[in-house]
Amino acid sequence: MIKTSLPASYIPSFVKGILTQCVWPRQQSMQNDEQSRGTHVNSFWTDLTSPIVTAAINRKSHLPPDIVSSLSDCLSDCLTQDTTGIISKSIKFASLFHSFVVKYSVDIKKVQKVQLLMDVISDGYLKTFMSKSILAALK
Repeated sequence: MIKTSLPASYIPSFVKGILTQCVWPRQQSMQNDEQSRGTHVNSFWTDLTSPIVTAAINRKSHLPPDIVSSLSDCLSDCLTQDTTGIISKSIKFASLFHSFVVKYSVDIKKVQKVQLLMDVISDGYLKTFMSKSILAALK
């Protein structure tokens, strides 16, 4: 549905809107305790929202460096702050992560987020079979 109904030129705005739900509210809540931060970040990513963002990412529309950087931070934060274990075991979230690193590997390198994403996978925060594929795509 995303492929046919969302023009490629709208993908950056769409992803930026998604990041508004994930990244910027988290930054505002950083003065709160650890538990509320983790809950706030992860509450957006579900098995319903992840495939929608994956479909948008798979369009391989140009994303500005600030959006690539913010999405990298968001994916990393979601895994490292996942207190419930739901995100870390989600195949749909892993598919989103994989699509992002495959489609935007050059851009991820340009914004110097490769090591951040490799560390979050290497440290075992993502607990799906896709971890090795993601690491390979980042190298």
